[in-house]
Amino acid sequence: EAVDTTSYNLIMRDKERLLSFETPLKFIFSHSALKEGWDNPNVFQICNLRDMDGDRQRRQTIGRGLRICVNQKGDRVRGFDVNTLTVIAREGYATIKLKVGGAPLGDDVDRVRAVVEAAPGCGLLLDANGGMGTADAALTLLAEIERVGGRVVLFEQPLGGDDLAGMAVVASRARCPVAADESVASADDVARVAAARAASVVNVKLMKSGVAGALDIVAATRAHGLGLMIGGMVESSLAMSVSACLAAGVGGFSFVDLDTPLWMVDEPIVSTMARVGPRLSVASVTAGHGARPRSAVTDRSA
Repeated sequence: EAVDTTSYNLIMRDKERLLSFETPLKFIFSHSALKEGWDNPNVFQICNLRDMDGDRQRRQTIGRGLRICVNQKGDRVRGFDVNTLTVIAREGYATIKLKVGGAPLGDDVDRVRAVVEAAPGCGLLLDANGGMGTADAALTLLAEIERVGGRVVLFEQPLGGDDLAGMAVVASRARCPVAADESVASADDVARVAAARAASVVNVKLMKSGVAGALDIVAATRAHGLGLMIGGMVESSLAMSVSACLAAGVGGFSFVDLDTPLWMVDEPIVSTMARVGPRLSVASVTAGHGARPRSAVTDRSA
């Protein structure tokens, strides 16, 4: 209790000592400490964990970090190499995808628990890439995730692509939809999945089947009364734009997983497909797939 009181007094009543370089205590500002009354010039990251009420509060909060920082002597240090503010904004994602399988069950559960604690309102899309091994292992994982408070909205390919019997066991007992990914590369594969009742959703990927093949898969999926998901491999915005245009044009896709361009630091492709948080829009794509090499854009603007 004494330690807690000391820390409280330091944070709330002795701000100058708290912010001095002689105090080794590390701390995180809450949103209330980023309102008026605080003038900490050495704020370099702001992470928004909730919705802000209006523009005034947004400007006020971000303004806390728009200060020229100081060094150990209290002198202002100028230059963007030091004075850079990173704002981690809440972007409205309602579903988080996690890779599972191929590791001890406890590791998967611990990873899911960490996500649930950080984003308790988000649904979970699990992707095992066929790595769960057995139907019992897949069902045990689902039970453990439910126990720690996770809400699974889709379980993608829990077992190997050829293990339709095992997939059918998971699909019949799971309390969430099961998607076929590696099990489907053609319209004929959709028919086999449907006959085995191995999944209720089919993940369509253009890199597996091409555009014409993907359209055949979509038609077969609908004919068998299964749901649609659009996904991809590790692809640039070129392939992702084509996939997004196909999904938007055909319609009826309940699950969209077209995020791999976000992994690329220096992507060589520029796309007119708009990405705002979890939402994709192809409204600005006026012809073709709307993507072109970044070098072409650079040359044109030079």
